Amino acid sequence: MIQLDATKARARYSETLSRVQFGRERIILQRSGKPAVALVPLEDLALLENKEDLFALQDAIEDLEKAIRRRGGKLPAALARAREALDSMEDRLAAAASKRAEAEAGSIPWETVKKRLGW
Repeated sequence: MIQLDATKARARYSETLSRVQFGRERIILQRSGKPAVALVPLEDLALLENKEDLFALQDAIEDLEKAIRRRGGKLPAALARAREALDSMEDRLAAAASKRAEAEAGSIPWETVKKRLGW
């Protein structure tokens, strides 16, 4: 990932945005030599937000499963379907991330992508 002083990025604002938007680069802006913020393409942001949503869904489903089991109940079919849908969404998100990674740096093994994404 590229690191750039915020003052230089401001002086070359249009170029910096173009690098992110069209070059699909990720740029960390620094202030006083310390990382302050990151500029990422919208596609990367969408992947991050989708992953965040998936984690929230996963937590909610796990909480429901625990609550039902504590009461000695059987998991309803609807909850099992929700778990399957969540797993499917995770697979699609992982495939999209893998496709993005391959486009950036050639072929990357699937296990490496999963490890980088924390899956």
